[in-house]
Amino acid sequence: MKQRLIPLLLASSLAGCALPPKAGPTDLDTLPNWVQTRNAQADSSQPAIEFTAQRWWDKVNDPALSALIEAALKDSAGARAAAAKADAAQAQLGIQRAEQLPTLGFRGEANRQELSKNYYVPPQFGGVPLDIGQTTFNAGWNLDLWGQQRKAIEAAMGELKASRAEQAMVSLQLSTQIAKAYVQLRYANTELAELGQMEALRAQMVSLQQTRFELGLDNGTGLDQAQDALAQTRQLLDQANGLQSRLLAALDSLVGDPAITKAALQNLKPGLPEPLLNYSSNQPIALSLLTRRPDLLGERFRVEAAAAQVDAQRLALLPNVNLQAYLGTQAIGFNKLSDVDSKVALLGGVVQFPIFDAGKIRFATEAKRAQFQALKAHYEASITNAAQEVITEVITLEQYKAEAQRQDSRTDSLKRQMERARQRRELGLDSAMPAIESELAWRAQILRNLDLQLKALGNQIDLVNALGGGFQMNNIQGEQS
Repeated sequence: MKQRLIPLLLASSLAGCALPPKAGPTDLDTLPNWVQTRNAQADSSQPAIEFTAQRWWDKVNDPALSALIEAALKDSAGARAAAAKADAAQAQLGIQRAEQLPTLGFRGEANRQELSKNYYVPPQFGGVPLDIGQTTFNAGWNLDLWGQQRKAIEAAMGELKASRAEQAMVSLQLSTQIAKAYVQLRYANTELAELGQMEALRAQMVSLQQTRFELGLDNGTGLDQAQDALAQTRQLLDQANGLQSRLLAALDSLVGDPAITKAALQNLKPGLPEPLLNYSSNQPIALSLLTRRPDLLGERFRVEAAAAQVDAQRLALLPNVNLQAYLGTQAIGFNKLSDVDSKVALLGGVVQFPIFDAGKIRFATEAKRAQFQALKAHYEASITNAAQEVITEVITLEQYKAEAQRQDSRTDSLKRQMERARQRRELGLDSAMPAIESELAWRAQILRNLDLQLKALGNQIDLVNALGGGFQMNNIQGEQS
């Protein structure tokens, strides 16, 4: 027995020495050097930039928005497709795990066959049709001595986790798309209300200028200007109505059920939600970005899966040992299948050792290694892009805050002018025209403020997306999300 084992152990030792190297360390838990340098220069007294609210839309405190997002996440086509992909990865993991287990099956054969007279069969059986039957229970077991199957399971687990992360990313993108469309819809509704007020004021101005023209107090220039301004306001109203219709259609498409959209929006109020986030470019970027962005986490899991695939491929150079067994009956003549003398049995093993296939396996290993290196480099580039995205959104947020302060100062000034013009009109010191003009200027500023608020909220929603929307890595640590 020992003499039989020596060649096998010697071959295994030689093969082990000749194995290609492993995939190598993945070191996926660090931010790029330039981000670390930036963080070192940031204000350490301020908290790091991150976002931890899983149901991030709850921070908006808007029941209509919550209803739209939750309905879409429950039954949208994109969410269903991502869930199906994750289920497929779960099934593939089950297949890989089953490869580790012993197999047991039953095989039954019934044939009518004519055997050769000039072969190894007895002469009485040659040249005549015979009924040949076989029934066997077959068992097998791949011992996986070197862990190749275990590495394949590890790779399948990585793919499952990556698909779960992609599922979370689909949900995050869907929620932010709905939020941006919803905020724009509220903007359009508010803009329509303001433009309606401005249209009425412009119509009053046209009427006043018409009177002046008829009395000979104006040569018609003022009337033409008033009519042109009214036409422009009505054009803006038409554009706002078109925007409102397009946004409603977009929400119907994203949510997937127009009835849900209609019910959620039936009591929609004018105005925009309160700001979501308040970060400064002086704050450092949290390392949790790597585990709070589901797209980054999905890429990370795929890198780890690729490393396991490299190891599984390289282990194919080692001997593969399979235990085999079967028990059953074989007979010529179906009526003899149940005889004791028709019993057949086998218990043994098969050792497969690549010799001429070794070069092919090595090239396959190098191909897997190249895929691993490409995925790792792409992951590192994605981290850089994600960090840059966060920084860009935060700087933009600061710009909007500074601009909002300037706009607020101008709005207050125009409001005071409007109030003084109204007082002079009420006291009979001025005609209605200065009061109308001052109110139009104030309302035009209100629309500029509204447009700035819309841009700022869109920026904040983009920042939520850039920070991962509060996604938690522990949601997909196991096989179920």
